[in-house]
Amino acid sequence: MSGRLVALTGSIPLARNDGTIVDRPLGLDTDHVGPSIRFLDVEATLKLNRFEWKLYDKRNEMKIFEGMRKFPHADTVLDAGVKSRVLVNEIGRFDRRTSSSRDLRAATLRHCQSFLDHGYAARLVSRKVVGYPASRDMKGNWKESQDFIQRRLKKMRPNE
Repeated sequence: MSGRLVALTGSIPLARNDGTIVDRPLGLDTDHVGPSIRFLDVEATLKLNRFEWKLYDKRNEMKIFEGMRKFPHADTVLDAGVKSRVLVNEIGRFDRRTSSSRDLRAATLRHCQSFLDHGYAARLVSRKVVGYPASRDMKGNWKESQDFIQRRLKKMRPNE
């Protein structure tokens, strides 16, 4: 057994593509480390000895994906409830993936604008924001955020 253990633990060196040997394959790589890190759909930032996080979507930074729809088309044959429930579910996702009400509101308003831009009625979008259950609220002030979002929604128009 000990011969097998030696073979598994290091008798064969681990090499990178360029041929250099990896000394600590499980060690942390600290090159290019900064106060922020992106992982999946969250960007975490260390500020004043505490972490803050917000939604991160690489598609927002890539010109090729500009204006891309991330939900069912307004004219699809799917049931209207199914199509618009996407907005309620996204608000829940934004709520879990942000540490501040400001970031939650910004992400929700961006998504609402996208719904308007892709042919959804402002009345339906507004109803779905109101329909987000306060029981799912992670920040403890959904009513305040909802009022803020509703005021902004009244001023929003589809981008042409």
